[in-house]
Amino acid sequence: MPHLGAAARVAGDLTGSGVWYQHCVERRREFGDRAGEGWALQRLSEVSREAGEQQKADAFSIAALAIGREIGDKELESLASKLQSPDYTI
Repeated sequence: MPHLGAAARVAGDLTGSGVWYQHCVERRREFGDRAGEGWALQRLSEVSREAGEQQKADAFSIAALAIGREIGDKELESLASKLQSPDYTI
């Protein structure tokens, strides 16, 4: 599913991309896959930011950051932290 979100994003369909990433978050939660959930939230943050929805982007990156810290994923933690900076560009 994350690949479908990425494909939609590359095609310029930010709405479709967000739908696929949200679906991915829900499935990862159902399966108890915290890492997958965190990364899907991080991708939702990027897509939201590209769409000009900064408040949603911030909420998703905060959630991704919390998961990154919880599971000890330094890469996710670092990227989620950067996405909260107004100077960060994707």
